[in-house]
Amino acid sequence: MSTALEVRGLTVAFGGGRRPPVPVVRGVDLVLRPGEVLGLVGESGAGKSLTALSLLGLAPPGARVGGSVRLLGEELLGRPERELAGLRGRRIAMVFQDPLHAFTPVLRVGDQIAEALRIHERPRPRRETARRRAVELLDLVGVPQPPRAARALPHQLSGGMLQRAMIAMAVANRPAVLVADEPTSALDVTVQAQVLAALGAARRETGAALLLVTHDLGVVAGTADRVAVLYAGRVVETGPAEAVLRRPRMPYTLGLLGAVPRLDARFPPTPVPGTAPAPGSTGPGCPFAPRCPLAEPECGTAEPPLTGVDSPSRSAPAAPDTHEAACRRLPEARHRTAAELFGPPTHTADRNDPTTRPAPTAGTIGPTPPVPADAAGPEGSAGPASPTEPWHRTTNTPAHAARPTDPPPNRAGGPTANTTGGPTAGTARSTTADTTRGPTTGTTVDTTGGPTAGTARSTTADTTRGPTTGTTVDTTRGPTTGTTAASLGGTLPAPVGSAPRRTPPAPVEGPDADVVLSVVGLGRSYPAVGFRHRRAPVVRAVEGVDLEVRRGQTLALVGESGAGKSTTLREIAALAAPQAGRVEILGQDTALLSRRAARELRTAVQLVPQDPASSLDPRMPVGDIVAEPLHAARVPPAVVAARVPRLLSQVGLRPADADGYPHQLSGGQRQRVAIARALAVGPALLLLDEPVSALDVSVQAGILDLLLRLKRELGPAYLLVSHDLAVVRQLADRVSVMYAGRTVETGGVTEVYGRPRHPYTRALLSAVPLPDPVAERARRRTVLPADPGPDPRADSGAGCGFRARCPVQALLSTAQRRRCATEVPRGRAAGPGIDHTVSCHFPADSPFPHGAGPGPARRPKGDRRTGPGPA
Repeated sequence: MSTALEVRGLTVAFGGGRRPPVPVVRGVDLVLRPGEVLGLVGESGAGKSLTALSLLGLAPPGARVGGSVRLLGEELLGRPERELAGLRGRRIAMVFQDPLHAFTPVLRVGDQIAEALRIHERPRPRRETARRRAVELLDLVGVPQPPRAARALPHQLSGGMLQRAMIAMAVANRPAVLVADEPTSALDVTVQAQVLAALGAARRETGAALLLVTHDLGVVAGTADRVAVLYAGRVVETGPAEAVLRRPRMPYTLGLLGAVPRLDARFPPTPVPGTAPAPGSTGPGCPFAPRCPLAEPECGTAEPPLTGVDSPSRSAPAAPDTHEAACRRLPEARHRTAAELFGPPTHTADRNDPTTRPAPTAGTIGPTPPVPADAAGPEGSAGPASPTEPWHRTTNTPAHAARPTDPPPNRAGGPTANTTGGPTAGTARSTTADTTRGPTTGTTVDTTGGPTAGTARSTTADTTRGPTTGTTVDTTRGPTTGTTAASLGGTLPAPVGSAPRRTPPAPVEGPDADVVLSVVGLGRSYPAVGFRHRRAPVVRAVEGVDLEVRRGQTLALVGESGAGKSTTLREIAALAAPQAGRVEILGQDTALLSRRAARELRTAVQLVPQDPASSLDPRMPVGDIVAEPLHAARVPPAVVAARVPRLLSQVGLRPADADGYPHQLSGGQRQRVAIARALAVGPALLLLDEPVSALDVSVQAGILDLLLRLKRELGPAYLLVSHDLAVVRQLADRVSVMYAGRTVETGGVTEVYGRPRHPYTRALLSAVPLPDPVAERARRRTVLPADPGPDPRADSGAGCGFRARCPVQALLSTAQRRRCATEVPRGRAAGPGIDHTVSCHFPADSPFPHGAGPGPARRPKGDRRTGPGPA
């Protein structure tokens, strides 16, 4: 059989009756050969998961599925449900995105795998035989302690182990085709590597073809043989993985690749402007035309067909290995990068708002310049700043004010280009830039790039002190600490004519004046779950963590789930006495704060949660959500009403969005609302808890662009918690690697990423996929064994907590192993004069090239815990 799965003209629509059906999947063609891996990629809403479900006859109720789906030459569409149930699991199987919802919660994992064997195998195996086979399958996919995992209930296994158990169930009957729907989404990089290794082992064992549905282009680059890019329910580019990912032709594919944060280089991702069209809202032309800088009038008249990039037309169905793209401007897009096509990241929020980008004109090459500030209309212009503006950071004007990307106008009175390369916009007023000092109306341009924090009031800028508002400008770090807490975001200054307000504690003075957050010896433990007697053992979630964050700096906490990152964040945000250690914010010890002082210091620390959908009240309008912190700070209502539209514009939303509700916004827009709410009281420290983990790469790039812009303009300190080391590379200045509640390595991002010393850090970096098939498959990857989790009965203070998973252990002598088992490694400098410490008895001293991964000298022969990534 030449093909395992052939899909022709697949369509899925919803609705009917009086209303016309809404098409969601529009004519998808796919071919999957035996043993092949086909990656199906695209943004959320492109129709990827619906396509995968429709192949198995699992489309949601009310869906109208058309076209042809042939499995091993047999047509599946139109078959009775009873026949389809006999094929699912036997000839075609699926690995679902959320295994916790796919497993029955009241049945043991091994029994559910055995059930799949007993349903499809003939002759039907006995229960004991099926259970033994289930244990063997769990061992095949790398689940530690398979007999114990087989006896566990689904909620008793971690996400990574449950995902591998789902793979074991899918391959139990050796199907011809596997469909994996986002099998690694929201997983740590090490767990992701384990799941991909399990998927590769299962595929090699069964010889199955794999349709991999994902938005992670790095996973596709290291796994897929061919790639199909989906946009608005239709394939817009397809071909071999190396051709599509290294030489993309469709502007949308270029944008997706440009939006991916790279581990091997530090440059800001390029956001793709606008959003994907809603189902049924596409016009007669190319659905990507409203977002495409190369669009011409003909693009809006007819949807372009898939065309071979090396041939002018497609007269007959192309071979599966042909590189095709659906675009009229293939020659123009051929030699362009995403930065050249969509413009380099400007750190302005309006790039992701299609309302601020005029429609492309015929013959336009490259990005269309934004609308000038005075042409944005009444909704896009904030007008001049009031001289009594109570906000102390109003140099950060709405996105529709003069922007760094605005072209120099030919009329008088507009912004003038700055010849030093820094932005010329610091206020909402028309300003004239000086060639050496930037705008003279409240902002002094920093010689290292971009404006420094100032004020919207008309002041005279000095070359050494900046605006005359008590803020001193440092040419390397932006504004230094002023004389009041307001300059650091402690409390809003009182507006003219208002009642006097309480003054928060003054920040510390002296050499540590720039330190916003200082954490020394932080510890937190919890009683172990499952012990009924009173003296239950404790699990040390955080133990001896030291952190320091200075103003304008970003410190990232990285590590696997359970490393203690979020616990550390919660201890800091509590503004209370920690269980162990000391936490100081703006020089104030949180253990000594009174209730009044803690309330006044609360405005200096704000949290951006991981899931904005669950943190935003669904019954409150967006404007009330953003205004809530201002009301809590007792800001006058008139000031709040004027400030909310500015905050929304600042994060790239329209002022009109204040009247909407969270469910009416996309995931990226909800995250922007959460950021606007956190910025409302002018914090000195933003706690970012996985701010982009659940977003598509294009939306993620927009949020990263926004955070970089806000950091440059507002100057707050960021404490970022993330498991995505590529995101950390782009956003952070320093990084602290945590494992089992302890800090194992810390230092500057460039130093830690370039020369990681701890084996755990090296394993984390080697597990991060690169969106380049050649570079990704040339790397050597350290796949760590699954984390057994903390043992409440064991003394966690004895020895190195990483020794059970450490790939270096096999290279050590008996005496060295004994030292790892009995002595806790302490942090020590990795070298003289560098900001890099490592907690390891035997740290590595060789550089770590991102293109190659750990060298073979660090990899013991025959060790099952290490090896190259999945093919």
